[in-house]
Amino acid sequence: MPGLKTTFDVLVSQPLPPARQVLVAALDSPYSLIKTRALETLIGLRDAEVHREIVARLHGFDADSRRKVRESGARMTKALADALLSDDREMAGNACQAALWFRDYDLLDALAECLDNPVPHHAALAADTILALCRALYDELASPRDYHNRRDPQTIRQHAISTLERLVSRLKYHQRQEVVEAFLILVNRDNVTLQRILRDPDDEAYRTTISALKQCTHGGVMRLLLSCLADPNTPLSVLMAIVQRTDAKFIHNLLRQIEHGSSAPVLSNLARVNSIAWLVEDRSMLAGMDEVGQSAAMRLATATAIGEDTVIDVARYLLEEGKGAAKKTAVTAVCKIHSPDADELLIQAVSSEDPEVQAIAARELRPREIPDAVPMLLELLGSPHDKAKQTAYRCLSDLNARRYIAMFDSMDEETQLSMGEIVKAVDSRADKLICQELDSKSRNRRGRALRMVKVLRFAEDPNVEQRLLALAEDADHLTRAAAIEALADADSDPAAQALKKAAEDSSTSVQEAARRGLQSEQRVEDPLAAEALESPAERNAEEANTI
Repeated sequence: MPGLKTTFDVLVSQPLPPARQVLVAALDSPYSLIKTRALETLIGLRDAEVHREIVARLHGFDADSRRKVRESGARMTKALADALLSDDREMAGNACQAALWFRDYDLLDALAECLDNPVPHHAALAADTILALCRALYDELASPRDYHNRRDPQTIRQHAISTLERLVSRLKYHQRQEVVEAFLILVNRDNVTLQRILRDPDDEAYRTTISALKQCTHGGVMRLLLSCLADPNTPLSVLMAIVQRTDAKFIHNLLRQIEHGSSAPVLSNLARVNSIAWLVEDRSMLAGMDEVGQSAAMRLATATAIGEDTVIDVARYLLEEGKGAAKKTAVTAVCKIHSPDADELLIQAVSSEDPEVQAIAARELRPREIPDAVPMLLELLGSPHDKAKQTAYRCLSDLNARRYIAMFDSMDEETQLSMGEIVKAVDSRADKLICQELDSKSRNRRGRALRMVKVLRFAEDPNVEQRLLALAEDADHLTRAAAIEALADADSDPAAQALKKAAEDSSTSVQEAARRGLQSEQRVEDPLAAEALESPAERNAEEANTI
């Protein structure tokens, strides 16, 4: 509308106040086009009073009008700052709202002045606005840089921190805790003011700062708090703030940091902590985690000084209720503890349905000298899971046939038998090694091998039996007797024939060995065996009576 534009141009050209008053009045026009033209015209004027009138009406502007005000840039900042410091509650409220709408960080200094304003409403409103602005700035810093906006977020951040440092130092006077949270959202852990506060419990801001670190759920505060874990000089009060938090979001981020590996400073700091509230007091947090989170929680527990009993309690819970890999992490943690409770939990873990857990626990049984360790490992040899079975074999690998052969003569009969059963179960080479001993040219080695065959009941092995049959014909009667005694355990026709033949041997010891073998249950019903059981003298006497 050319006429409307001409009218506004004429009014602007008039230096008299009434002309400006007409333009200001146009801001209240019921016609949107007139309001828009009036706003566009007034924004361009360098008139503080006009700008004040615009600020006074901000709460009623639509989104397009607010955009025009924002695009005016620094020309409106002075008016907004003046409005903040005015006694007019609505004006101050509009200015605070505009600061947030436009993300006008240049107003932080004016907002800071408001904290000393004697009007309580202004101070509270200013503190809330400062916090909201700092949160908005944090979002900008955390997002990819928008280069269409020529403002550098990092430069703004440094100026904001400088302002906030002054406010935090004056906390004693204004008592606005919001500025402490705003400060913590933007600073890094090496900030000088922050370090001074954290190291001086007498500082006015100390308690408020520690409280915010414990309770604030904003990402910037959590980021700051978690970063302190990597600082080797972090005060204990900050570490305690970390482990006393029970909010799920913070714990999730803490465990994610633990999950990705812990540096030496992190581990050193965790070792100074003797309590973790949510691990000790309420295990429901653990129940809601996935296996990655539960595993990280277990690693967190072992890295701290919460005590072996608590670590074992957490491990027990995860072994019974944990998910997937968390069980493996739990039993691994128990392996580092040497106590009766730890031993008991490892015994329990050997019976786990998870073969990985079984394997880890199994490796600890014998080194800890746990009673019945060997029987438990022998039972694992029958596991359907290859991992558990292979681990059991490795744990019993020292109980092999070669060692058994070397130590056989030094064992008593009970040990020979019990160890022999283990060797048969563990070492698949036992029969081959004994065959080698049976083939030895040394009579002593052959004799020992024959005794082992008897103890291990290896006579039914085809290769062993073949050698026993050969040794039953040996020139040495002691060797023949030992071979016949071992053959008594073989349930085969060749073995039976060898026993019958040995009953006629010229050596009494061989005859006795044969008769003992023939008396075994599987052969007493054999007529030929019964006949062979009779001694030569008995048979001669019977024949004489028959004649």
